[in-house]
Amino acid sequence: MPGSSTPLGQEKTELSDAIIDAVASAICVLDRAGRIVRWNRAASALTGIQAERILGNSFEETVLFPEDIKKWRQEFSRISAASAPRHLEIRWKANNGSAVSLTCSCAVIRDAEGGVRYLICTVIDSLSGDFMKDRTVELHVLSRVLHDTISQDLVALSFYVGNLKSLAIGLRVQTETASALDLIDRCCRHIRVLSFMLAPPLLSEASLEASIERFTGYVREETGLTFVLDTDPVSGSVSPEAQLLMFTVVQAWTVRGMLSGAGSSLTVRLRNHGASVVLELEMVRLEPAVPVSSPAFPPDSGWNAIRERARAFGGEFDVAAGAGRVSARMSLPVLSES
Repeated sequence: MPGSSTPLGQEKTELSDAIIDAVASAICVLDRAGRIVRWNRAASALTGIQAERILGNSFEETVLFPEDIKKWRQEFSRISAASAPRHLEIRWKANNGSAVSLTCSCAVIRDAEGGVRYLICTVIDSLSGDFMKDRTVELHVLSRVLHDTISQDLVALSFYVGNLKSLAIGLRVQTETASALDLIDRCCRHIRVLSFMLAPPLLSEASLEASIERFTGYVREETGLTFVLDTDPVSGSVSPEAQLLMFTVVQAWTVRGMLSGAGSSLTVRLRNHGASVVLELEMVRLEPAVPVSSPAFPPDSGWNAIRERARAFGGEFDVAAGAGRVSARMSLPVLSES
């Protein structure tokens, strides 16, 4: 971290220890020389390192792993030049030497000349470490609730309407009742699809590529969406956590395809390039009348958690929109032999 090496005793901060200890998030404050000047109780609880042991020490040497220092310095340069806080995912060392993967919001406090005086790192719990696993559990719970409420009510409603049809007198009443039954059938079909979208097959039951094929096949059958699949075997090349991330992207992409209607074509390509595994997605609207700015083709939003997780694995994720199409590309490094 660039800057002067002013003695710690001469560095002061307006941040109150009482304030930063009152919040639940782990907070670390660095001076311009890269030394830790504030380390709240939540940071101590997270890492097992008490403040009295770490204050005054170099952040890079004490908290980071050597292989992450280059990444940290690059991000610090970006944070220093930005006017708004930046998010980055990086590992911190715990007291026992283990790695704690965290997503942090980092911002700078500037001096009168506009230079960096302090840098504040606040851990963002919602995007850290187990976010994808937590998200999967939550979606499974929502799927169960969906089944236990709306779908059950629709089944009961179908029986009531069916009984009315058998009791109906007159062609018009019978026709209206039949239309109501058709509507209930469509609603049940939508419920089945939404439930499957919320609780897709578990990766532990099959390989990543097989899970993608099963997932998209079901959606194709129930919704009429057009899918083009082109996948390589990659499950042994990336970690289970990385596979979960890639499957989550396919799932989210398919949801957007569903929202765009049956007039969309979705392409999923999964490639093993030796040093990296690449997931390429594309959505093309087959009806040109739908403008690019419609909800079927949303801007690059809602992908922050995905992007941060990809960076945590040493990879990248990008989304690009064009005329009548949206594409995305995720690249993750393969597992090392070690």
